Amino acid sequence: MLPITASPERWWAWLLAVLLLTAWPAAAQPPLRVELEAPDSVRALLQRHLRILRGDVSVPEAAVDRNAMVRRARREAADLLATEGYFSPEINLRRRADQPWRLTVEPGPRARISAVSIEFAGALAADGEAHAARREALRAQWGLAVGQPFRQAAWDGAKAALLDTLGARDYAAARLLSSRAEVDPQAATVVLSVEVDSGPPFFLGEVHGSGLSRLPEDLISRYSTLRIGEPYDRERLLAFQSALQAAPQFGSVTVSIDPDPALAAAVPVQVEVSEAQSRQLGFGTGYSTNTGYRVEFNYRDVNLRQRAWELSTGVRLEQRRQSAYADIFLPPEAAGQRYSFGVLAEHSDVQGLRLGTQAVGGALTRSRGNIETQIALRLQQERRHPEGGERSSASTLTANWTWVQRAVDDLLD
Repeated sequence: MLPITASPERWWAWLLAVLLLTAWPAAAQPPLRVELEAPDSVRALLQRHLRILRGDVSVPEAAVDRNAMVRRARREAADLLATEGYFSPEINLRRRADQPWRLTVEPGPRARISAVSIEFAGALAADGEAHAARREALRAQWGLAVGQPFRQAAWDGAKAALLDTLGARDYAAARLLSSRAEVDPQAATVVLSVEVDSGPPFFLGEVHGSGLSRLPEDLISRYSTLRIGEPYDRERLLAFQSALQAAPQFGSVTVSIDPDPALAAAVPVQVEVSEAQSRQLGFGTGYSTNTGYRVEFNYRDVNLRQRAWELSTGVRLEQRRQSAYADIFLPPEAAGQRYSFGVLAEHSDVQGLRLGTQAVGGALTRSRGNIETQIALRLQQERRHPEGGERSSASTLTANWTWVQRAVDDLLD
């Protein structure tokens, strides 16, 4: 220790030396190199997640720190192997001076599922053929059967799938009461047990919409085919959401319920929407060998007269043909039916034939599930004037019936 009676110059020299010593960087330790010896079945897992194999770990100077690193590496390797069903591994980390360390892993036998127990509480646990059939169907859909290898990801996925399937219909408040995986490392077996509370059955209440400002307040309910008092079914809500998303008046749509058991008797259907841009104007040019150069204008208004009427109109001017049209689509009425009507005028002069066409028509479209039918009437008048020939005209009234069925894997896509 420096004497108290030291001169100020010696104090400053001593202080400078201390500062230099503390600020001087310590010699950087080289990164630890570890060679892995393990079967291919677990090699990729260890290389991807085991910290000591990443190449950015330095060798500690103190022996106690090195021992702690070895214990931590063994524990991490054992935890990783357990997620893939290896519960009795042999792990050895050999330390060698001036050489790469060697990590040897023998995972041992992979545990397989020896028994599965799935029990239910809540309304689904009540007596009755319908309840019993639903319980057996859920057990049959369980994703981890007896004899399969145990994997933590598959175990978590099977539980999530069970809850999702149960909560998709009737039981919106289904929850997991308990789950247990009992492992016998000696026998390499796992016994799975799950208990699920279905909660009460849910029934739909009124539809409540939010997000409307320019559109009519009843527009959301006009697209709904849901009935008050019907059992909750997620697919029915998705179909409702899909119908709203297909409507040009909406930019985004979310249909949901609050899975509160207290609301189960008449749970409100919450619909949140954002309105799309009402008016769009388009312009285009082009060229065709038979009709020449063209210019085209299109206009669309999906909230005509603030009634959510959809107007689509346009004019197409070509050298040898000109046309104009206007179509109006009304919002859905009851039972999924929708009215539309339109007019068309066209004039052409191609290869010496002058042709003028005017048409007016209307259609009634009905949608029920994935089936759509349409009845349409069209009145058309046509005038012909061939070059050097006589003029003629004809009028026709046609009726058309169309039936369409759509089968898709995902209602929203």
